Amino acid sequence: MANEELDGLRARLAARQSACWLRLDDAASELWSLHSVPEEKIVARVRETIERERSAPDPDFEIS
Repeated sequence: MANEELDGLRARLAARQSACWLRLDDAASELWSLHSVPEEKIVARVRETIERERSAPDPDFEIS
């Protein structure tokens, strides 16, 4: 991969990360302010999601 392509990929990934943070902020705000979900439940759900991802099999590691 050429340096220019790599730079473009890095820029796209950075923009995607920013969009993810905005979606998380929006979801947390709506859950708390509109649906009265307690902070502890929101934080617990995020932690559960992280644990699920952490324990998911690596898609790059295939067992034949």
